[in-house]
Amino acid sequence: MNFRDVTYIGSAVLRLIFEAARELQRRNGTFRVMECSPDIRRVFALTGMDHLVDGSSTPPVTHEIRDGTLRIFIQGRMDAVRVGEVRDSVRKLVAAHRGPIRFDITAVPYAASAFVHLCIDASKTAKASGNNFGLERVAPEVAQVFRLAGLQSLLLSSI
Repeated sequence: MNFRDVTYIGSAVLRLIFEAARELQRRNGTFRVMECSPDIRRVFALTGMDHLVDGSSTPPVTHEIRDGTLRIFIQGRMDAVRVGEVRDSVRKLVAAHRGPIRFDITAVPYAASAFVHLCIDASKTAKASGNNFGLERVAPEVAQVFRLAGLQSLLLSSI
């Protein structure tokens, strides 16, 4: 969608964009914001929807293996849309690794239930191969989500 001439986006429009992106994702499509001003790009970044903007500067998932431990670095709001975008790549990394698995979520300010489910899946996969899983460098707000879900055992460290 071209946002070249857009100078203002209200909360109702942002909600519609979010819903459209989620519906397209369910149908294996993608929603992208193209050609927007820096101010509009900032609005998307502030609302955690920067992953919808073409040319976003950082990938939401990177990884490293050090001393046999797979560490997956996850960035941004982990809402239903974002989790849907990273789910397959994260699952492939986790399934292919034989050793401890950690999600470093320092840069995750929000975790929806879809992210909790992704973490449960990763934990089950790790345990099935005799390994362990945990979340590292967890923000207090995100840690609270896992505590409320009864998953405090996954929390290894906080920020």
